[in-house]
Amino acid sequence: MRLLIVSQYFPPETGAAQVRLFAFAREFRRLGHEVEVVTAMPNYPGGQILPAYRGRWRLTENYEGLTVRRAWLWAAKGAGIGRLLNYGSFMITALLPLPSVGRPDVIFVESPPITMFLTGLAYRRRFPRALLVNNVADQWIEVMRDLGVVSSPRILGWLHGFVRFAYRRADLITTVTHRIVDDLIRNQGVAAEKVLLLPNGADPAMPGDEAAAEQLLVDLGLSDRRLALCIGTHGYIHGMEALLDAAAELADLPDLVILLIGDGSEKGRLVELARARGLDNVRFADPVPPAAVLPLYRRAVVGLSTLRDLPIASSARPVRALNAMAAGVPVVYAGAGEGAELVRAAGAGIVTPAGDGSAIAAAIRQLMADPAAARAMGDAGKAYIARHLAWPAIAGNFEDELARRLEARRAR
Repeated sequence: MRLLIVSQYFPPETGAAQVRLFAFAREFRRLGHEVEVVTAMPNYPGGQILPAYRGRWRLTENYEGLTVRRAWLWAAKGAGIGRLLNYGSFMITALLPLPSVGRPDVIFVESPPITMFLTGLAYRRRFPRALLVNNVADQWIEVMRDLGVVSSPRILGWLHGFVRFAYRRADLITTVTHRIVDDLIRNQGVAAEKVLLLPNGADPAMPGDEAAAEQLLVDLGLSDRRLALCIGTHGYIHGMEALLDAAAELADLPDLVILLIGDGSEKGRLVELARARGLDNVRFADPVPPAAVLPLYRRAVVGLSTLRDLPIASSARPVRALNAMAAGVPVVYAGAGEGAELVRAAGAGIVTPAGDGSAIAAAIRQLMADPAAARAMGDAGKAYIARHLAWPAIAGNFEDELARRLEARRAR
């Protein structure tokens, strides 16, 4: 099978989409398939193209054994006109590698942004026999509505109409949570047989780069400190100021540090808030390579995952919680919805209300005061990931589904 992934996001960037897509590419290659990637010059979440990739319209590289074809885009972060230019530019420049791409059996298009569906249709026109898969990683239109980016009913209606148009032309719609599956079937009019759950996962067996993780802690002066750790994008939807509220209530624990690793539109504000409040027990660090994520969580006493109290948060399964579980670390999950239900079902940690820093602080104290219970929660989370959400199993199930649909297509 020849798989073509078309996505604005891919490593060496960090983020949920990047981790998921690289995991699928790695596993499909391990299963003996050919994988090719069309993506952007790496710029997320910092909003600047990385130095090694600047000044070029396109390039092809071998990335971890994968053929990756990159195209320029207007780099930006946050909302506003810059973000629209970011999405719109890559929708067009993603076509630059088209003449060089080998004929695929499957075209896998990652969204958001929904503009990539148009790019996917262009690739489908070039390769009409390929199976077109549209992956819906989150409800992007609802995100824009709930965050106030788009409020016009007319524009929202147009966007929903465009998405339904894209769904009709895809052979398969995949998505990452049960709630989005239900929304696609009940509210978007997508036939149930056309929708497949393709969840985020993790890999408890991955050894990772222990040396890089330890060196980061040495550089930060945290080698001998207990860590409450959160690794991921610092965005508005994550409501991470609640962690600063928790830190203020944990100031009496001199050996505990809340370590926030990542970047994003809210990071600058969070750094300034922590400084203004004199929170010496909060530290920030730049994004780390994926290989360092699990080793860092293994050094922590608790993994942190927060979401703001928004309707769209109910359909989220934050990867930061899954990574903490895969590392065998208990999770404090501040939020509601599918992610909270998963942590409860796994017995992997403590769920608190969204935005409640006092509840987060109390949960951290509880776990630190009862190491045996914390260890049991960590073990339960790791076992849950191994049984239900390990990348090899997820990719293997997806491989079976694609093979079945390709065979049915050939038979027709």
